[in-house]
Amino acid sequence: MKKPKAQGQRTQGVKLMISAAALAATLGGWATLSSQATPEMVAAPVAAVVSAPPAWLLNPPPIPTLQAIGTTPAAVQAPVTQPVVVAPAPALREVVVAPARPAPVTTTQSSR
Repeated sequence: MKKPKAQGQRTQGVKLMISAAALAATLGGWATLSSQATPEMVAAPVAAVVSAPPAWLLNPPPIPTLQAIGTTPAAVQAPVTQPVVVAPAPALREVVVAPARPAPVTTTQSSR
């Protein structure tokens, strides 16, 4: 008597063949796409027109500098601000969490 061939071996071969074909098709597609010659870009002659920059770019305005935190220059007076009134914080209430009730105990008897 002949021993029947296991189904698992046949499907493994088919799966392996499909995977190999898919990998070959992917690599072949990549090779085809990368081997295509890209059209060369030909730059059209452009006449460059150079003009003088605007006047405001020739003499830019001065950039103000920042003072270090905590220091004030002697010549600059700080503006007078109104005092800020801070409202008192609301009183916190105490939240009491009740302890969890224990689960009820039940006794059952199995039926025979």
